[in-house]
Amino acid sequence: MKKDIHKVYTLAQGYVTAKVVLLAGEYELDKLITTDGIKTLKLAQYLNLNEEALKRFLRVLEAHEIISIVDGSVYRTELTEQLARVRTPHLMKAYQAFDELEYMLKTHQPAWNKKFGQDFYSTLNQGELNQFSDWCRQSGHAWLGRLFELYNFSAYQRIVDVAGAQGHLLGSLLKLHPHQTGILFDLPLVVQKADMTLSNYDCLDRVGVVGGDFFQAVPEDGELYILCRTLLNWSDKDAIKILNVCARCMPQNAKLLIIDFMLPPKSDPHYLRAVLNDLNLMANWNSLTRTKQEWLNLVDKSQLKVCKAVVSDSSLMPELFAPMILVECQNK
Repeated sequence: MKKDIHKVYTLAQGYVTAKVVLLAGEYELDKLITTDGIKTLKLAQYLNLNEEALKRFLRVLEAHEIISIVDGSVYRTELTEQLARVRTPHLMKAYQAFDELEYMLKTHQPAWNKKFGQDFYSTLNQGELNQFSDWCRQSGHAWLGRLFELYNFSAYQRIVDVAGAQGHLLGSLLKLHPHQTGILFDLPLVVQKADMTLSNYDCLDRVGVVGGDFFQAVPEDGELYILCRTLLNWSDKDAIKILNVCARCMPQNAKLLIIDFMLPPKSDPHYLRAVLNDLNLMANWNSLTRTKQEWLNLVDKSQLKVCKAVVSDSSLMPELFAPMILVECQNK
């Protein structure tokens, strides 16, 4: 196979593509560009942009098949709708945070904190928190259903979804298992609109919504505690604190289930995406994408012990990242 002698140079220009895609998402081109098309002049006028400059901007999107341009009109493609997925602060603002990449490499401290002066969650306003929560929900649709096939959730009567956002995971579980009740637990600002979500799953009358801080305490009367896509946002030190709080509060015979991303081996086709996500996690939260052994080691350093661990197969492909790992734990 002939080597691409320009590969490194092309990679170095990746910042152009990233900025174009992020700005296209911010402009909401996925909403403005329809299947009927829109003239570049009309699009420029709507966005208050220079038409000639916009044409050159749009050519980059067309080169990546995100849009199509024919006779001065811009049309949707199968990829256009994906622009909505980049409208989330952990991408939009993280682009700015990477200005502090060298600082992060020297200190092993998050670039986000250096750039914005405070941690990720403290930086976000209510709208951005909702945006991030929506992204987490939407990115889970691709794998949530088949995830339920990997673990026997029906064996439990009462489930506590720790850091469960607005309740989509818990609602999906309770809709599948009418005998179950649940507690949705997250920051007060996050769960304040959860009633609407839970009503959509017809389980509001079976769920208690509790606002709080999982560094202090979690609800105490569950049979199964779930931490889904949560610990990847925290360093080992903080993740162990969260696990220990859960261990302290949950009944002795209760189980805790970690559901999260796992860093695959280099041979995995998703390895590049996984390592890019891993660096982004370090920049935003000083956290990481852990290997299977690192997940097991993390639990071992806490007041919990591993009962079993399940890794998803290649048929389960989450949004951008694969595979998933499920680690069942209980008190030591």
